[in-house]
Amino acid sequence: MSMFFDEKQLLEWKINFLKEHVAFIQKKMRPSLLAKLKSFIMEEKNIKFEDEELSDFLEENKADFIVNSCVYVLKRQMGFKWDGFFEFLLKNNNFRNKIHFLKDDGFYPKYIRQCRPDKEFYDYTSVVNVGFYNKNKDFLYICYDDEKASAYLRKEFGGVVEKVYNSIGISQAKSDFFLIASLFKEGGISADVCSVAQTSIKPLIQDCNLCFVYDSSGVNKNFLFAGKGSSFYEAYLLELIKKQKTMKEHKEFNYESFSSRNAFHTFFLDYYAYNIKEFEKEKINFIENEIYNAFVNSNMEEENLSEKDAFKKISFKALSKELNDVFICVKEDTSCVSENFYTAKSDNVCLIGGDLHSHITNQTSVPYALPTLDVLKLQDAYLSGHACLWVNDKYVDFESYLSSVAEQEHHGGFWKKPNGNNVARVVEDETIIGFSAGYGCYGHYIVDDLPRIGLIKKYLGDDFYGKKIILPQKTPRWGVDLLKYFLNIEETSFVFFNHETEVVGFKNLFAASYPHKNYKFHPFIKEFYDGISKKFISSKPFRRVCLSRKSWETEKVNQRIFLEQDFFEETAKSRGFDLIQPEKLKIEEQIELMAQTSCQIGEHGSAQHASVYNPFGMTIGTINPLTEVQVNLGRIYNDRNFICYADHQYNDNKGNFYYSVNKEKLIRFFDEIEKYEERKANLVAPKELFRFR
Repeated sequence: MSMFFDEKQLLEWKINFLKEHVAFIQKKMRPSLLAKLKSFIMEEKNIKFEDEELSDFLEENKADFIVNSCVYVLKRQMGFKWDGFFEFLLKNNNFRNKIHFLKDDGFYPKYIRQCRPDKEFYDYTSVVNVGFYNKNKDFLYICYDDEKASAYLRKEFGGVVEKVYNSIGISQAKSDFFLIASLFKEGGISADVCSVAQTSIKPLIQDCNLCFVYDSSGVNKNFLFAGKGSSFYEAYLLELIKKQKTMKEHKEFNYESFSSRNAFHTFFLDYYAYNIKEFEKEKINFIENEIYNAFVNSNMEEENLSEKDAFKKISFKALSKELNDVFICVKEDTSCVSENFYTAKSDNVCLIGGDLHSHITNQTSVPYALPTLDVLKLQDAYLSGHACLWVNDKYVDFESYLSSVAEQEHHGGFWKKPNGNNVARVVEDETIIGFSAGYGCYGHYIVDDLPRIGLIKKYLGDDFYGKKIILPQKTPRWGVDLLKYFLNIEETSFVFFNHETEVVGFKNLFAASYPHKNYKFHPFIKEFYDGISKKFISSKPFRRVCLSRKSWETEKVNQRIFLEQDFFEETAKSRGFDLIQPEKLKIEEQIELMAQTSCQIGEHGSAQHASVYNPFGMTIGTINPLTEVQVNLGRIYNDRNFICYADHQYNDNKGNFYYSVNKEKLIRFFDEIEKYEERKANLVAPKELFRFR
């Protein structure tokens, strides 16, 4: 199809195409171009088509499929392809960037394959930690090593195709070859290694026959979907077989020419230029790379799962997919879930001055997707340290930041793994995990712990109140009060343990997913707080508050110190902001304050995360944010975030972190926020802005 090893083959390819379509395209050509075309078909090799005349031909017929194909073929040279043809194909994209996790699966092959010829075979204990497996419950995930790939090809295609596979000396090329062959044979999904699924991939392949990921360089081959017996992949498989035979004869294998991304893109264009009528009949999803990356990240996380000395762990998502005697779910189906979630990129961040931490300010410029939030009832589970959860001798990985923190602390020797001798006691009562590695921080309670327990409460209903809540003995009193207030937990329900020294076992332990993946939030967090906040609201938000950190540790040890704090707070007061020290307020007062606040500003810290108590969304100004938490909360709440980074910063020998912001920049920070608030107040239909979402 596009395997041109010399100019003669390319010329024959062009002439054959033009002979087939000349009766149609001659009706659309100017006489001068038609005369050239006919001479070219007669193999007058000195005929040259000028870009200008081809552009005119295209402009006059730019919506015509065959004309676009013709221009592509005429422009095609050895080592050169006209990518304008790809832009034309994209305009006929079946996929419209509308992400829906449909419950009706439709009829399509539900296979996901990966091939690692250079790795030890991934057995079941490895596969359960693969995202394509544990986040795609309706699919059969199969991982092939070199031996199993070879055996598959021998069984399904015979010895010739198997020999081609075994004659390829580069692992990446062997994987490419196998994935294309198996995709043609069975259909479904073939995915590159170094691809980690973040959630269900169903929205990418809904209502189509073929799916391709693309960016500015064309189609990629990292994620391919097709029905069984696809003519496109049949042709591509035959091309790879021919290429390998020719390269073997020349005793020189070239991956770039064989199955690289560029080679695949070139074949794609050549194939559909030559078979344009087939393209018109196909239902193809062209997925933009940034949307694909929301569903599948490219990284190495899953590339060494088969190592024999690897730390034994199992994904919480794997526990929610599997059902056996180790874990029993709360309800009859395999897990209790809050839905998969996708959000497009947004523009809710306004940067004042330079961009000190682009990884924070750029958070909103890319879409993200999250898997279901699961609730599980685990039998014979154990806890140690900062909520290190152990089931069946394995560490349970919740695939979130605090879970990783707890794991790394275990590797550092802080928290014990259970064994036959170190379990302090076994709790007979049904118990809920009530903390995480961030249990000593107000902000972590708000965004990590309370919503997770709220998720369990949602699914247990009234049965929730018959359960115990396990906490560390060092839990701050305010932490216990938060749990009691938001979840109506009685004091007698708490069970405490020494997390630094004890390992505790449980006959039945309830656990839930984090409401985020590395602080990209699931909307359940808003669902949880909305019902609590609304009872404090009598009118639309009107208050403007500045959250002060001035009362924090006057001795200044291990603190963040804002050198212009006095200037910042005095400026806020002069502009009509109420200066608030939230730690001096009762929980009810904090909720009522935030529920009535239209605009809050302050230094980076946990206090700002109380924005979750406002179901309307608000304007939020943050001085020198160090994490992405507040910006990402804004995506769920429809906040407008203003960010002002430090101009200078340094540390002292007491562990304090000092930072300074230019006063003129702080003034601009206030100016921009006030301009936005004024526009917001003057909207034609302000109720639309403040309606409950």
